[in-house]
Amino acid sequence: MALPAIPLGYIYAASRQALSGIGTRNNRVLAYYTYFLLLGVSSSLLGLTLDRLLDFPGETAFISLSIAILVGAGTLTLFARFQRWFDMRVLAIPHPPANLLEVFTERITTSLDQASLVRVLQDEVLPTLLVRQSALLLIREGQPPASLFAHGVTPDQLPAAADVLSLAATHPQFRPQSESVDPAVDWIRVVFPLRLGNTLLGLWLLGRRDPDDFYASEEMPVLSALASQLAVALHNILQAYHRVGPAQHTDPMI
Repeated sequence: MALPAIPLGYIYAASRQALSGIGTRNNRVLAYYTYFLLLGVSSSLLGLTLDRLLDFPGETAFISLSIAILVGAGTLTLFARFQRWFDMRVLAIPHPPANLLEVFTERITTSLDQASLVRVLQDEVLPTLLVRQSALLLIREGQPPASLFAHGVTPDQLPAAADVLSLAATHPQFRPQSESVDPAVDWIRVVFPLRLGNTLLGLWLLGRRDPDDFYASEEMPVLSALASQLAVALHNILQAYHRVGPAQHTDPMI
């Protein structure tokens, strides 16, 4: 009976932001833990109930086999739905990560203003990726980089103009903390240069994420494809800005 206190206490502390430097970092392993905890408790209660009701030779083996079949069939048919419910209600993941590109390609590329692009990033992309720190920088020739979007970072944690070129020259790969170009930006774990052709439009910076701040190599192709779509969206925003004109545009950062 004390076992449920472990995940419930963790979720409560995370929701109240009472985990010190860890903040609101939820571990998706809790979905497996909670499911099998509920499964174990319900199976035990069912076994005890059937043991009291049935009385014939070999009843123990019959009850054990029946419960095993029910557990196996229930896990095959219900676990995916339970995990999806757990992700949405407990971990606040709006979409399945497996459908990331399919869901977001249309939404990102049709974002024609800064506000809608930021809304897609903050409310859907980052929660699906379990990313807690991110920034989107606009790069224009002859001007300092402008921050279009910052989530979980302060202005003094954004890279300086002197560091932008070195960051833009890196290939998208996981960067351990010791490889930061500046201690002020040691939160950056992956850098995606946003290019359209040979033109560098900006940088997409990704930092802390659940559960361990690690970006696996298997995730890089999906993230790179998402960054390419983000570059298209940024190009569309700039084109809309030039068509409308600075006086009528509503995005002050651009």
